[in-house]
Amino acid sequence: MKNMDFDLVPTGWPLCFRDECGQRDRCLRYQAGMAVPTEQLTATAVVPQPLTEAGCRAFHAIREERVAWGFTHLFDAVSHRDYAALRREVEQLLGSRYAYHRYHTGERKLREEQQRQIARLLAVHGYPSAPVFDHQAAALVFG
Repeated sequence: MKNMDFDLVPTGWPLCFRDECGQRDRCLRYQAGMAVPTEQLTATAVVPQPLTEAGCRAFHAIREERVAWGFTHLFDAVSHRDYAALRREVEQLLGSRYAYHRYHTGERKLREEQQRQIARLLAVHGYPSAPVFDHQAAALVFG
């Protein structure tokens, strides 16, 4: 994976620097390790012990997902009487009012499963059309 943006790597996410690993071309930990900026002096790293003859126990396959953020039009079709309750349920789903704000502004991105959960909440309240998010893009999955 050429030119990975190291800013996408979560803080404290274990990186790998094992050049001899046979899985390195498919491993997100290794690819993230190769993208560490030259000015960075330290990082959390995978220790050598996970690499065995059977493979690496710390292996994390490179995977992309469609992420979404921004809720400007999420509640457009929701009636005024349902809005407050539905908004609270979405906030609870995302963890808190603060977390909701972080997803809304794009500081955090909604994973595909979270998008499906929001769609289910809307459907339960009688709004079956797919939720509308301001932005969507492909992103690497680190979790």
